[in-house]
Parts: sequence; C-alpha cells; structure tokens
Amino acid sequence: CTEPCSTRTPGTLWQEERRDEALNASITASGRFKLSDQVLNTTQVRYLYENDDYHHSRTSGYGFAVGDVPTFTNMNQDNLQARSDLQTVRADGYFLLTNFDMYDKYVVDGLIRNDGSSLFGADQRRQWYYRIAGAWRLGQEDFFNIPGIDEFKLRYAIGTAGGRPRFEAQYETYNVNGGIISPVTLGNRDLKPEFSTEHEAGLDMSMLNSKITASLTYAFNTTKDQILPVPQPSYTGFESQWRNAGTLESKTWEATLDFRLLERKSFNWNAKLLYDHTTSTITELTEPPFVYGPSGYGSVFYARPGERVGTYYGGIFARGCADLPAAVSCDGFQVNDDGFLVWTGGSAFDNPQWGTSGPPVNGSTVKWGTPFAGVCTDRTTGEETRTCPIGNTIPNYNLGISTTVTYKGLNLYALVNRSAGFDVYNQPLQWGFFKRATHPYDQDPNAPVNQKKPLGYYDAWYSGTGGLVPSNEFVEDGSFTKLREVSLSYRFRQEQLAGVPGLNRLQGIGISLTGRNLFTWTNYRGYDPETGVSGGDTGSAAVARVDGYSYPNFRTWTTALELIF
Repeated sequence: CTEPCSTRTPGTLWQEERRDEALNASITASGRFKLSDQVLNTTQVRYLYENDDYHHSRTSGYGFAVGDVPTFTNMNQDNLQARSDLQTVRADGYFLLTNFDMYDKYVVDGLIRNDGSSLFGADQRRQWYYRIAGAWRLGQEDFFNIPGIDEFKLRYAIGTAGGRPRFEAQYETYNVNGGIISPVTLGNRDLKPEFSTEHEAGLDMSMLNSKITASLTYAFNTTKDQILPVPQPSYTGFESQWRNAGTLESKTWEATLDFRLLERKSFNWNAKLLYDHTTSTITELTEPPFVYGPSGYGSVFYARPGERVGTYYGGIFARGCADLPAAVSCDGFQVNDDGFLVWTGGSAFDNPQWGTSGPPVNGSTVKWGTPFAGVCTDRTTGEETRTCPIGNTIPNYNLGISTTVTYKGLNLYALVNRSAGFDVYNQPLQWGFFKRATHPYDQDPNAPVNQKKPLGYYDAWYSGTGGLVPSNEFVEDGSFTKLREVSLSYRFRQEQLAGVPGLNRLQGIGISLTGRNLFTWTNYRGYDPETGVSGGDTGSAAVARVDGYSYPNFRTWTTALELIF
C-alpha cells in the first residue's frame, strides 16, 4: 500500500553497501625572492592529483516463503530488486602562482592553472584558467590623511574558473524496467566545463583605532557554456542531452561591519553584521527555450534569455480582473474573503448560491463562489497563457548579526540570521487539500450555515490549477528570521582549580552549552522555510526550494566538557 491500509506484506528485507574512497595528493615548490629592499616576491609551482572511487549496491525484496529465514533466497524472486553504481573520477591540475608586495602599499597577485578531469567529455578533458589581482593600500600614502581612518585599501581581481558536470552527463543513460531498455540521456563527447569569469572590486577600511572595520565587495560573474539538460527531438530516441547551451550573469553585493563596542581589562563586547544580495539572469541560450526542474516535482523553471534564475512557473488562481482572459468581462465577479476572484452573478456572499453555473473561463464553466484558474501574458510571446511566473527562490538579501560578550572566563555568543524575499513551493500543504486534511476544512461548527463553504470550495484549491503542480496559492513567501545559535561557555583557570583535589593538576577546564536553530519567525505555513531538494535538472537545493516532505532543521542543544592537561 502507498498509504496506511489493512493489507499485510509477508516480510521485507533490504541490504545496502556504500564505499567512497578519495585520494588527494599535491607537491609544491615555493621560493621567496627579495628583488629590492621594498619589493618582495613569492612564487609557487604546484601539482595536484585527485582520485575518487564510489561504489554502491542495494538489494531489496518482500514476501518470505517461510518465517524466521531472513534471506533473499527465501523470497519470491519476482519481488526482488537490485541496483548498483560505480563511479570513478580522476582529476589533476598544474599551478603557477606569484605574488609581489611592493613598498608595503601595492600588492599584485597572479595565477595560471591547467585542469584536467574525467568528468568532461572525452574531447574536452583539459582547460586553462587564470587570475590577476591587485590591491592598493591607499591609507599608507603620504597624501592620505583623513582623521579617524586607520587603514583604507582598494582591491580588484579578475579570475576564471570551471564548473564540473555531474558524473553521468557525458554518457548515454538508459532505464531498464521489466526487461525493457529505454534511452534517457544522449551522451556528449564535447561537454566542456562551465567557464566563469568574475570581476571583483571592493574596499576595506578600519576606523577609530580599529574599533570599526568595514568591507564592501561588488562581484560581476559571467558563466558561459552553462551545462543544461536540453530536450532532444523524438527521432533521436533520447529525452535530453547535457550541453553547453547558455550564458548566465550574476551580480553580488557583500558588506561586512565589525564593531569592538567595549573593551575593558576583564570585559569585551564585539558585534558583526554581514549582508549579501545576489541576482542571476540567463542572458543567452543557444538552444530553443525549455522547462526543467528538480527530480519528482515537475518542470517548474524556464530556461530562456532574460529569465531570472529560480523563477517558479505554474498556474495562478484569479485574484483580480486582470487575471481574467481578455474575452471574459469582469461583470458578476467579486473578490472573496480568501482573496480569490469568484463569480457571484451580482449576488451577495451572505446569500450563497453554491453549485450555480457561471460563464466559461479557460474552457471550463466556473461555479458560484468557487476559485478558478486565471491567465497572464507571456513576456516573450505577448500571448495569454496559464503558465505564469509565481515566485522566485533566490532571496532578495541575507543578513546576519552576531555578538560576543566576554567577562573574565565567561563567553556568550549569539547569531541571528535573516533571509528575505524568496518563495517556497509548499507541496505538503497542497497535498493536505487533496486529502481534505488541512485546517481550512475545519470550519466553525457554530457558524451560521450561510457563512460556511462546501467541501468543493476547498477542493478547488488543489484541483483548480491542475492538481499537484505549483500554483500561486502554494508557492509562498518563505522569508524568515532565525535565532541561529546561542553559546555560553566558561573556562576555569589553573589557579581556580589549585585548591580542588583531583583537579589541581589540570591546566584548565572548559564547559559549554550551545543551542542551534532555536527559534524561527516566519509567515510560511509549513514546518520550516529553510528547505529545498537537490538532484534532478537543477542540482541545487538553494535554487529548488521545494518543501518535499523532508524533516525541518532540528533544534539542537549540545554540551561539552574540555579538560586541559
């Protein structure tokens, strides 16, 4: 049974074995050169080798022939399933690094590297990368004299890097079901790494005898040859092929502020603020636009030029006249107390006429007072569509505030984290509507009959836009603030232990209590908005923010005892 039921299964047996062996080795030759009294150079030559072997096998079955014999041979062999995986990855790299420190004011850094990896197509195994960076300690110049500023540094860097594909991307893959082999992914011998070029500029400064330090960074990243799962024509026999098919541009702002708020002989109080904001947009696609998504949750993202990464697409419930097709008049429609645009034919909500048919919308007849699917305008074609942008999974900003207070041997640390402006697909809540097992169905039994809604009204929340697919009702704001960590510790010094028998030989004793994920403030209707699924076409849980019935982040308390000899 896929759900709790009375059917009994006469025993199951499951066995799994995993083994992951990784070997990393490197050799480095380094030299320091004094080119003059005030010009120093450090140069390194390095070779790096990586080896990763992964083995996985799993066998499962059900239906024992006799009891108390838990072996696979004691089962109906038709009920057995077995699978195994073998992955071997080899990579190496050659590096040349050099750094110049001139007059304690100017820093120039350079890197050239050549990387090879078995994850790339057989015809694209090796690639070249570079980095050039410079910094100017402007605060050390004779002409720089701004009161209160102790250090002021400008910096800029440009560098390149390569993103690796998943293991199977270069190979043909097939599904085997019931002895029938079906092609899935077409191989690609020419699969190259994603080639990223990043420009980073920033400044660092300290003020008031280093009581305040600040850092501001702007990064602009262009990733060409993005590795994307491109759908294939039916005549190939394969569903998709991993190709270098797009260009992605990302812009990031980062800021850090450190405060030494109070410093005394036995008391210190520090605080830190961290901020970041990132946007990513597909600027080029060499293949026709296509949809993709995390494994098991549908094609919820759109790959096409001008699209922001992480934009959810799905159905929308009409919430205003603008959501109606152009051919449908808004006469007779009203917005109800749940925010839905519903047809009432002009009658009042306190005089319900449930079951009465209204006009056709999107080819279906709407019912009195019942939510229905709306439309939007596709930004590329300009045509009406029922597949609409309904949210974005990338936060508008992340903010962290931490503080540390120290009094003699006592230390208190706290971290509060804020992530705002992103959306989560709340599929468990949507499934709850399908099963009629969520709170809106529990209407007040004492309410007047004309204030109650029939089951079909709430059933439409699930079925109105096509069932278990994203909609603007269940893709919701996941913004949250978390008390991420609180830690309290105390260290007994040796002189404090001198008079304690059995402990006077210790150098010290430390005790600590740490709590993590203690409180969450959010309007998200699920357990925890900090969720997502990996795998599938997206590969990243940070992009695929789908609440996939996983456990929420646990609240944990940890105690520790440290003995210093």
